[in-house]
Amino acid sequence: MFRQQKITELKLQAITLVASAVPYLGYSEKQHRSELKELLDIDPVRTEWCAAFVNAVLEESNITSNSNHKYPYTARAFLDWGESVPKDDIQPGDIVVISKRQSRVARSCRILFADRRNKRYCVLLDIRRKSTQQSKCCKI
Repeated sequence: MFRQQKITELKLQAITLVASAVPYLGYSEKQHRSELKELLDIDPVRTEWCAAFVNAVLEESNITSNSNHKYPYTARAFLDWGESVPKDDIQPGDIVVISKRQSRVARSCRILFADRRNKRYCVLLDIRRKSTQQSKCCKI
């Protein structure tokens, strides 16, 4: 019974997390600068804001954020937060860090929320792209 209660709590947290992020779909650093500045406590025009946004949504949802990390405004910092799960075990509400190769040496990361799953894809909330997307990065 305790295990089922814990699973139910986690599902509610995931729903709350995604629901907290959805109103910001389509926000951009230039068009919504003042709203994001207030929410994130940073200037989104001058600072990459994806990780700051995830931290803000976590805090709004009463979940411990990653804001105490040495580099809290980087998606890569979330690789040290929580626990890693295999791609085929991604659940709604999970935080997904996608690494992209920029050059032979450097990598950049994107950070997104998993919204829902269908049989082959994990659908991700992409705040900056105004929609949810079926990510091939999370193809199952």
